[in-house]
Amino acid sequence: MRAQEAKQKAVIEDAKKRAARKPMLLEQSQGDLKDAANLTFLKATVKMISLLKDQGEQPEKFLTEE
Repeated sequence: MRAQEAKQKAVIEDAKKRAARKPMLLEQSQGDLKDAANLTFLKATVKMISLLKDQGEQPEKFLTEE
């Protein structure tokens, strides 16, 4: 139990450190939010391409120039 509690405390402390490095919501600009949305879209696109390739499809048939 003590080992598990120590691991959980370490995870919580790590999360606190990562959160402290990020800017607060009121400090973020619209550009930061736009960049985050673009990154999310890019990750979803890459995931979809890999799924299509795994199924033997050609992703080029489903993608547009955008």
